[in-house]
Amino acid sequence: MHVLTVFSHPQRKSFPGAVLDAFVEGVVQSGHTAEVADLHAEGFDPRFTAEDHAHFWGGP
Repeated sequence: MHVLTVFSHPQRKSFPGAVLDAFVEGVVQSGHTAEVADLHAEGFDPRFTAEDHAHFWGGP
């Protein structure tokens, strides 16, 4: 099985980051593959702005 884990925290070296590392290690040790999508590192912005709304409905 391939496991995709979505992670988002401003400091990768943090308690949540350590939990992520332990989880991924457990997945791999169980014989599976793992992938991490770090939303904060990728600069993901979760806001749905007025421009996004206009674009969604066919605007520029």
